This record gives sequence, C-alpha cells and structure tokens, in this order.
Amino acid sequence: MDRQAQAIVDRVQVDRESGATRLALDTLDALSHWLESTSAGEEQIRELLETLAIARPSMVPLGNAIRRCQQCAEAPAGARDFRARLLPALVQVKAQLQGATTAIARLAAQQVPEQAVILTHSRSTQVMALFRLL
Repeated sequence: MDRQAQAIVDRVQVDRESGATRLALDTLDALSHWLESTSAGEEQIRELLETLAIARPSMVPLGNAIRRCQQCAEAPAGARDFRARLLPALVQVKAQLQGATTAIARLAAQQVPEQAVILTHSRSTQVMALFRLL
C-alpha cells in the first residue's frame, strides 16, 4: 500500500471526533483524490477498499459506503477499468449518504416538540444535522 493510501487508513483509524457518516464522507473524498493522483492498479485499489471496509467496525456507515462503492464498481466477468467505474460510484454513494442525512434530520425534527431539551453523548452526523435544522 502506498503512503497516500496508508494515510487514508491511518486517518480513519485515529479519527475520534467525526461522526460515522462524516467519517464515511471524508473517506470517500480522500479515496477520490487518491484515485485521481495514483497509478495504482486494480489489486492495490481493492486492497485499500477492503482495508477501509473493516478499519472501524463500529462506524457502520463507513463500511457500508465502501461496500456499496465496491458493488457499484463491479462489472461482468472480463470487463476492464475498475478505476473508471469506481470514481462515479464514490460520487454516487457520497450523494446518497448526504441525502440520507438530510432526510433523517427532517424526519427527526418533526418528532421534536417545541422547547425540547435534547441530550446526546456521542457525536453523530445525523444528530448534528438535526441540531442545525432545529
């Protein structure tokens, strides 16, 4: 694994500030930048994806996002250019995550009565989106 790829993995493993969805979004961005700047082959790309998918098991949106990208990039046997299929998959999955965050915040906001007091003990991307909406 090259240094830039390892740096992406390291960032995922040490980030204790971001919510799971924020971590997934940032990782998808980092993957896009890496793919655009590297000449890594399909094997190295798949190795990085597999490593990231299991890097933080408690951050489910990250693993799910990576798996969705892998599925979107798969093609019939014999098809070429995994990288070319993966780049739009990263964009698509990122848009899905952002849309889901917005939808969840809107639905949750409908459930919060006026003057409610909300306590949280974790940093969740969806909770932060709800707070911004409220």
